[in-house]
Amino acid sequence: MGWDIGGAHVKAAVINPAGEIIAVYQQPCPLWKGLDQLRSAATRILHEASAWHYRHAITMTGELVDLFKRSGRWR
Repeated sequence: MGWDIGGAHVKAAVINPAGEIIAVYQQPCPLWKGLDQLRSAATRILHEASAWHYRHAITMTGELVDLFKRSGRWR
């Protein structure tokens, strides 16, 4: 199962041993609202795909920068 953690959505796709896509999932995930959004989106996808046992690969294209307070000045 390949995952993409995006800034607005979490996407996942499952391929079979022949390399064919057999399932695709997408859930909204506004990361700027907090990590609970990521947890919720991933949980919904895992629940939807719970009948299968997979190896997982993850990439992240969303930025977490909005979740951290700025302290001091950039130099």
